[in-house]
Amino acid sequence: MDIVGLLLDVGPSMGFTDQDGNSCLEKSKNILSMLVQRKIFSESDDKVCLFTYGSTGTANELASGNNYEHISMERDLRKADWGLCSHIQNTIQATDHEVDFMDALIVTSTYLINQINSINDKKEKKKISEGRRLIMVFSNLDNPVATDVAEMKDIIEGFKDNKIEIHFIGPNLSSAAVEDDNQPGPSTGASNSSNGGHSKAKTDNQIKCESIAQEIIQTLDGCAYDFREALAAVSVFENKQKNSTAWSPDLIIGEKLRIPISGYKMVSRESLPSFKKCSARNPDEDITKKFDTFLPDGTNTEVDKEDIIKGYRYGTDLVPFTDDDMANMKFKCDVREFSVIGFTKSSNIKRHYFAGKDTMMIAAKKNNEEAAVALSALCTALKETETVGIVRKVYSARSSPTIGALIPVTDAEVEYLVFIELPFIEDMRELEFPSLAVEPSSSSKSAPSQQQLDAVDSLIDAMDMSAQPEDDDSVVPCKMKNPTLQRLYQVLAARALDDTCHIPELSPMISNIVNSTAYSCRWIDRDQEEFSKLFTLETAAKTAKKNNDNVYKDSGVAPSKVDEKGDGAGFDSTNLRDLNQEEITEIGTIDPARDFDQMLRSPKLAIKAYTGMTERILQFITETVGSSLYEKALRCIKKLRAAAVKSNDQELLEIVNHFFSSMKSLLLNKGPKDFWAELIKEKITPIDKDEASNSDVSAADKNSYLSEIEKVSAPAEPEPMEDADDMLDMI
Repeated sequence: MDIVGLLLDVGPSMGFTDQDGNSCLEKSKNILSMLVQRKIFSESDDKVCLFTYGSTGTANELASGNNYEHISMERDLRKADWGLCSHIQNTIQATDHEVDFMDALIVTSTYLINQINSINDKKEKKKISEGRRLIMVFSNLDNPVATDVAEMKDIIEGFKDNKIEIHFIGPNLSSAAVEDDNQPGPSTGASNSSNGGHSKAKTDNQIKCESIAQEIIQTLDGCAYDFREALAAVSVFENKQKNSTAWSPDLIIGEKLRIPISGYKMVSRESLPSFKKCSARNPDEDITKKFDTFLPDGTNTEVDKEDIIKGYRYGTDLVPFTDDDMANMKFKCDVREFSVIGFTKSSNIKRHYFAGKDTMMIAAKKNNEEAAVALSALCTALKETETVGIVRKVYSARSSPTIGALIPVTDAEVEYLVFIELPFIEDMRELEFPSLAVEPSSSSKSAPSQQQLDAVDSLIDAMDMSAQPEDDDSVVPCKMKNPTLQRLYQVLAARALDDTCHIPELSPMISNIVNSTAYSCRWIDRDQEEFSKLFTLETAAKTAKKNNDNVYKDSGVAPSKVDEKGDGAGFDSTNLRDLNQEEITEIGTIDPARDFDQMLRSPKLAIKAYTGMTERILQFITETVGSSLYEKALRCIKKLRAAAVKSNDQELLEIVNHFFSSMKSLLLNKGPKDFWAELIKEKITPIDKDEASNSDVSAADKNSYLSEIEKVSAPAEPEPMEDADDMLDMI
């Protein structure tokens, strides 16, 4: 845990505007704001305080009389939050008061030491002792200095004794003073190019203050950044820092050999953070989730948790699973395991076999010399024989087993194994492609010429990232920031400071990551014309898309084409997924319309498809809870009706029209009558001769379908029971 004091100069010299139109104070506030945001997003435990010197008022522990005036504590020592960020952006303004920055350093350091000494919690004290004590000064150092040399040396020694680091953010302190009569101001001012972008020459006060700052930096091993360097450094947001926890099973080889090891995650894909605590108004408040389930019956009837059961799709039906079923169906491992199945040549483990989302380093267990010797011997043997170990890994008793490769890494300083997950046979995809001729002498059209091969070699050499400067992080893949995360942080920061603002434009830093042209510009201008000549591109003729007509042209039945009106009656064009899936032989409850289309593609299943669809529709109508399945039933009726009209098949039309008659009788006699109202509203009727010539329903019958009331036959009166006297007479 770091203890950080932010010290901001708000004196009159900070209001000077540079060539870019921004004052030193505005630049400092932007850098401070970005710095605070980085700590918020990284969920850092660091504690931060903010002091300003040159302020209108005075608010500090050492103020007395005329001593330490115009130095104010803007924010006490605590974790960074959006309140501090908003205060920096909206409250702090430049003033007309000048203050010796050494006085401000004394006030800030004294406050930090007092706060550290007042902490009684042992764990927190330990964290602080392991962290840094840092003061960051944001100033152009154009202030009068009243501290004499002897006193200043004692102050710097005091900083050193208290282990305080001091960093300066402002003009470039490394610039040397040069004589330049063309610049305004004193003749001892430094040139523009060496002054961090400032167009104003350095004053006598600046030169003196920078000399003191350099002495402080050398004594305390501090740092100095100009505004440009500092802004570039904090423009990239940081994720939460995560420590890799050791996973400590035994590496099992055979029945008797066990090597105590510890595994640490080396590489793991970073997911989007949840910000459960960052998004809360009160960071200390517990945040809980509550889920409620309601029926879509118009009144939003709530369903109790006990009445909800999980269901999984199996084919076209939903199969329910209770919690007991879920517990019993899971593959269970008794204990965690890391056992060697066997060994194989490293050439057998292809690069494209690497799977999983993380990479684990396997080292000998700490403070176990026997384990270190055994693991070292194993690493050396694998390296010399060019083999890898194939292991079965079970992370915990609740985890599913995985298979992976143990790859040795040996050098003069360290030896360890790297575990990389491998796929099971079910994870593999067999893809077949025609082979490409790679020899230039080949007569194949796909064989490249020697000139083309040379051009590609030249391209690779021109874009070789290993030849770039080591400090150029923009072209080093392992140092590139994830633009998705950076964009998320940028938008969240903007909305956190102003919840009414529009989504900000993409920052230049993120644009540079996304735009790969910046990396390839070194060779595009030079080689683009040559590549265009050597690799000519031609527009390929579009292959006719297979549809139902040409795929099933030998079936004897011409399936319908896609319905352009969008009534859902037509068939979708055949695609790879349709051809690869198993044949559907009945209408399911999940997606009956799709099942109906699939069955109609086989002429022998047409009648079964129509009758099955009518049964499903009646099931949706009669077994629904409220009106939750009415919409699905109406879609199925429209699909069934439209398909029958297009087919104009007499037998299929009879099935559909008979279904309409049966459905009407059911709805009016037994209900639900509210679905009959839906049919009237949608004006869904049987199919008459005007729509399909082979239909046996007239236009008059169709028009009277929705207006005619089904006659309900009166129940027959029961025959009277013979009384006892009649029965005796009969005897």
